[in-house]
Amino acid sequence: MKQPKKTFQLLITFILLIYYTILSISFGNAQTPSDSQCILVNSQSREGHYTGVFSWSPDGMYIAATYDESVDNRILGSGIHVLDAQTFEIIFDVSRSILPNTDDLLIWSLDSRAVAVTSGHPYEILIWNVDDNTSEVIGLPDNTEIIEQVVWSSDGDQLAVVSHESPRLGEPEFRPAYIIRIWDINTGEVIETSASNLDQALVTATENGWLLAVGVMDEATIRLTTIDGTEVYDSIAATDIVDLLVTDNDVFVVGFTFNEENPFDSTLTVWNATTSQPLIIIKGESALVASELQSSTYLIARMSTLNWAIHRLSDGEPILSSERTRFHLSPDNRYGIAVELGQGGGVTYTPVLSASLLRLIDGQVLAIFPPSDIQATGVAWSPMGNSVVTRNFSGIALWMIVDCD
Repeated sequence: MKQPKKTFQLLITFILLIYYTILSISFGNAQTPSDSQCILVNSQSREGHYTGVFSWSPDGMYIAATYDESVDNRILGSGIHVLDAQTFEIIFDVSRSILPNTDDLLIWSLDSRAVAVTSGHPYEILIWNVDDNTSEVIGLPDNTEIIEQVVWSSDGDQLAVVSHESPRLGEPEFRPAYIIRIWDINTGEVIETSASNLDQALVTATENGWLLAVGVMDEATIRLTTIDGTEVYDSIAATDIVDLLVTDNDVFVVGFTFNEENPFDSTLTVWNATTSQPLIIIKGESALVASELQSSTYLIARMSTLNWAIHRLSDGEPILSSERTRFHLSPDNRYGIAVELGQGGGVTYTPVLSASLLRLIDGQVLAIFPPSDIQATGVAWSPMGNSVVTRNFSGIALWMIVDCD
């Protein structure tokens, strides 16, 4: 993408921000508590049946979103839109003759030049290039494998893909084998491959290359290795890998250990691999425990089907928790969106009772979304943290966040 175009788009964004600030003072678009100066402005919207998988480009210029295609309420296929983040105009659209999947991945390269999309059966990766508006498909050698993770290298020239075998019918004790492949984007060739029989695996890019978290279930440990299997940190005691995060100074690993005798005594642990110290230890319900690491500051832990809590990594203390409430934190960890869920339908289709913008440091509610304008799984913050995309039953909306104290 040429620099003059980016400069022009940034100028337009600045002008729009001023305009919507003035407009919101006069009219407003969402309820705002009287003791707050934070205002939500619904600046853009687009109708369509979007499936709730969104991803902003790191430069904030584009939004990738998945949608499904239907006729007479029959879903016939799905597709991907890449939208201009300022105008919501579609600049790339590809249809797929496969059913939509809420596990689709939309992963942008760090330089915002390309987005990798996974989905479908056979499983494959579609890469859309921003510079020339073209796309290409990378297919796995075995088209029955399920893609679990896609990670770009820092220079955008390589793509790491974690996949595993599909479950086998009639084999309830089947344990899928994981494998990690490193693709050269310029040639389309696989240049590195991990061992092909890993129990579990996650991968992340570091300045020194690829770092793998490999689960060894028989030993109930997680090993941190390079792509060739060389261990670089001490092993961690856990039966399942939940999350892996690398910051400038530390490596964080979230592991889960299931207690068969008492599932409610199962343990979710956050480790600092560089110091080999556990930071947070949480007891919860077996298979319902999950987490999301928010930089090196916060952990969002799901302790039952629809109950979440935000924990501070520095001391492990929960700072916010609420039954049937899902949290979405801003990139700068200053704000969060709390979505209160109603009864029935699971996480994806559960009706929303309320959605509020709050300040994390004290939990104060700064503004309230109309409940009809947001769903639990359709929230994506912009990289700058000054706007958010939300999904509802008629389409998607872009909210500008202005005048926040």
